[in-house]
Amino acid sequence: LLLSTGYTMGELDFDRSTQAKHWMFDEDSLRQCREEACAIQSLDGALPGRGGPRIQKIACGYAKKKGAVGMDTSGPWGEMPAEGNRSPFTMSPQDQETLVHFHAHQIQRLIGPNAIFPLLRRGASVLSTAIMLFRRFYLSNSVVDFHPRSIAAASALLAVKADCERRIPIDVLSHATWVIQMKAQNAPLCRDELRAVTVKEIEEAERALLQGCDYHLRCHHPYGAIKVLASEVTC
Repeated sequence: LLLSTGYTMGELDFDRSTQAKHWMFDEDSLRQCREEACAIQSLDGALPGRGGPRIQKIACGYAKKKGAVGMDTSGPWGEMPAEGNRSPFTMSPQDQETLVHFHAHQIQRLIGPNAIFPLLRRGASVLSTAIMLFRRFYLSNSVVDFHPRSIAAASALLAVKADCERRIPIDVLSHATWVIQMKAQNAPLCRDELRAVTVKEIEEAERALLQGCDYHLRCHHPYGAIKVLASEVTC
């Protein structure tokens, strides 16, 4: 019956998708996931002799896992550390979300219909995939440990691959970040954030992004369903 309406199998499979099974949140679980990620950053960052930042993926299936065991906030990562016990480089969940929101908005200049270079222009669904992958990563990881500009560029690159679009040259993507940095020099609030990203940094960030999203790259958007409904209405 559903197939007769013109929907494709990709649109029918949402209930069986990794997005439905592992990346759905209500308001409370989303807030607690962000707080737990910041708490992990606070504790992990204080460990002496620690190497590079560890890539976390606690957000994958977070709501389901917490629902099974109950929202216990008494564990070592259940609450934000007291102010005096935080690392000097720790960022609160609210401040982190502000930065994540800013950088997510800037992704549209790297990929999508409004990208600054014609070679980087793709459909709105690719842009939405890039933003979703970017946000998934920072539900588990901190902007203190992983610079959002590198992850944003990696999200653009990975979204094109995930949506089976024609590939984008990674050197062109890197050059786009450099051009944007030059344009932001006269904007004091942006120039420190919108830094240029090298090809090597994008490649390293792509590997981190894959791990942080637990290799779940399929993102469902309303574009396909809306297109089918619009065509049915016009008919």
